[in-house]
Amino acid sequence: MSTTTVVHALTCPACASHAVEPTAPGWAHCNACSINMTIADAKTCDCQGDECVPTTAPTPEPTFEPGDEYSYALSDYARAAARSLGADWGAESGYLGAWGLIFTNDGRVSLRLFVDGDGDLVIEDRHTGAEIVVDSFHLPECAPRTPDEMREWGDVLATFVLSLGL
Repeated sequence: MSTTTVVHALTCPACASHAVEPTAPGWAHCNACSINMTIADAKTCDCQGDECVPTTAPTPEPTFEPGDEYSYALSDYARAAARSLGADWGAESGYLGAWGLIFTNDGRVSLRLFVDGDGDLVIEDRHTGAEIVVDSFHLPECAPRTPDEMREWGDVLATFVLSLGL
């Protein structure tokens, strides 16, 4: 039997109920009106006993401008790794830059760099189908925002690719 914990500090923006509970990281569900919402959309509540005064923290509107959250696509990571690996290596962009190929010019090695459904950075050997999660390696702490940071990512990914012994 599972127990549901209701977080009283969150209220539903639609019905003002306190029956809001976290469901997954960053998400919540209102049991009163059965809607899902992000934690950011749930109102915070300054409760004084039976008296409730909901307040809402301002949530910035998304701008959808290129490079707002992530300055580079995954295909850029693949290209940076290929540059770091040297003249015998190349890279190509996958669909919309959502993945990238890293390969040897002689076709001996072909690797696909992508993020899987769990949010892990993965390199797939295109010849064998083997997938290697890159998260276990020592990656830089944050996504690159400058060309120098992208070169650092390229160097780290190149070192990882070479460590595979392909």
